Amino acid sequence: MHLVRLPKRKKSNPQELAQQKEPDPFIYVIPKECGRIDLPTFISDSLYINYENYLNGLDCHKPSSIGLASNELSKLISNSDTSKVDSLFYIFSKYYDLVTDSLNSVLEYDTTDYTPFVITSEQRKAAEKALNFYNELRKNGFDFNYPEGIIEIGQDRDFISKFYNKLSKNMIEYLDQVNYENKNWFQNDAAIMITEQDFFDRLLWWEKFNNSNPSFLFAKDAQYTQKYYLYFLLHGMDNTFPFMDVGDKLIEYFKNLYELAEKYPAETDCIKIIRTQYEMIKRSEMKDSEERQEFLKELQRENKTLSFN
Repeated sequence: MHLVRLPKRKKSNPQELAQQKEPDPFIYVIPKECGRIDLPTFISDSLYINYENYLNGLDCHKPSSIGLASNELSKLISNSDTSKVDSLFYIFSKYYDLVTDSLNSVLEYDTTDYTPFVITSEQRKAAEKALNFYNELRKNGFDFNYPEGIIEIGQDRDFISKFYNKLSKNMIEYLDQVNYENKNWFQNDAAIMITEQDFFDRLLWWEKFNNSNPSFLFAKDAQYTQKYYLYFLLHGMDNTFPFMDVGDKLIEYFKNLYELAEKYPAETDCIKIIRTQYEMIKRSEMKDSEERQEFLKELQRENKTLSFN
């Protein structure tokens, strides 16, 4: 899923990188074997199994594998019953995630200077080999990200919109939301980057979608996303914390966020949880309390939010 941060890579130093010999980006250092995608037990048709086997036979360390996977998917869905298209796309999507992870594992060993693609203010020209690799990424549904001064390979999910005319309405709704959130980062460097309203709307969007689509193919991912947002809405994160120090009052950002739930006309499960916590904060004169901390632990025990312990 787009919300999980990949393993960190050493921060790029443009001056050091410029002095290093650039390896051919098409000669890959393979740090580990390719992973495999495994079909859920409910996907047992030979059509799906054959596509899975095709994908598992590609080189997951090369961006071009997604181009090949995409071309094969286009052939399959053009000749398949519409009821099977979502499942075929589900298999493709899992492989897309696998290749993204594999490309980043290769990137950890790559000393090529890719900073011209993420630090545009320096107006430095990329080397031809770096440009070739970048073009290969862009052609196959990827792009560079630069969180916390660390270059990563991320998904450009506009790439998959070409399949929309064959997918179900629910699948398109899900993919559009994922694409929106992929382009509008929730956090960077352990700091929340979105407005209170956007944060609140995202959580409720996922809750509503999950309640309406309990048997959705990506239900596990969608439920994880809901728990992810609820966790950080309640706990905050290192550089956007509800209470900056012990004894401090609730900061304005979280006060605004929790008051959105106070004004919300319906009482969904998430709204009820936010309101309950906010009542505890108000009882402790807008400060943290042992009561609140125990409440948060109980939510984790009940699997209503994530647990990072």
